[in-house]
Amino acid sequence: MSHFSKAVDRRSRRAMTEFLSSHFRYHTAGSHNRSTSYAHCIKVDRLGLNREQTDAAYDMLAAETYWDRIDDPIREFTHSMHGMYTIGTNGRSGGYLVLYRSEYKSTEHLSFCRSCGQRNFRRVAPTLDGAEGIIGAEILRNGGLWHDDVYLGQSAIQAIALSDTEKLAMVSKLKPLLKDCSADNRCGVCSATGDRGRVNYEKSPVTLSHWPMRPIDQDADFSDMSMDELRSRVDVVTAFDAACDEIRENFIELLSDFAPVERTIMVPKTVTVLERRAA
Repeated sequence: MSHFSKAVDRRSRRAMTEFLSSHFRYHTAGSHNRSTSYAHCIKVDRLGLNREQTDAAYDMLAAETYWDRIDDPIREFTHSMHGMYTIGTNGRSGGYLVLYRSEYKSTEHLSFCRSCGQRNFRRVAPTLDGAEGIIGAEILRNGGLWHDDVYLGQSAIQAIALSDTEKLAMVSKLKPLLKDCSADNRCGVCSATGDRGRVNYEKSPVTLSHWPMRPIDQDADFSDMSMDELRSRVDVVTAFDAACDEIRENFIELLSDFAPVERTIMVPKTVTVLERRAA
């Protein structure tokens, strides 16, 4: 059942403008910055719950991990928006879901350890054979910082049975190939190597950055938008509404399937104590 979602006639400028301009809004950060965006209130008394669900909901809020079980729609929404928009909570008790502008940014990591998962900003060098292997080793040894002709003075390269012209061609070819590479795949954290060591990413991982200080349509004049622009904005906001509905539905299902139970757990703690010195 839709609690937040509304049907919008995308053929009508008036209907789309009315939908966007009348949509509930909330602060994107603190109220002092006065920046607002499309939002929904998700406080318990605003979710349309019956009395039994309401009592269970207040108890559920005490469980530290309940949110992790219901927030998948946020990741799905963000993915569907190609990272350009995401959803976050705001308010003193996190009682509002707010639409934010966002962006996927590369972490710029180039490889990771298959044993411990540690990420690295350098790639593992490709395997090179013969003359390329010798020249590549020299390039990796100094990070490719020398001028091409300087490599000709290295004894290992001098011993290669090729002309200087051919050697320089290899240097010119290999320097960009080996840029940002390490000589082996040893992990700098756990020291794993070989089949358990580092391997290159096919594509660097990304992280999501969102901008809580940026309003969305706070002072927008929808009359200046084209029909296509209005439809595009309505598509974003209705997708946001639908995601909020899914989060609400997940919460109601959680109330039915789980009950919060208090447990005492032992948490290891490192402390510094005094020990008598050896005589």
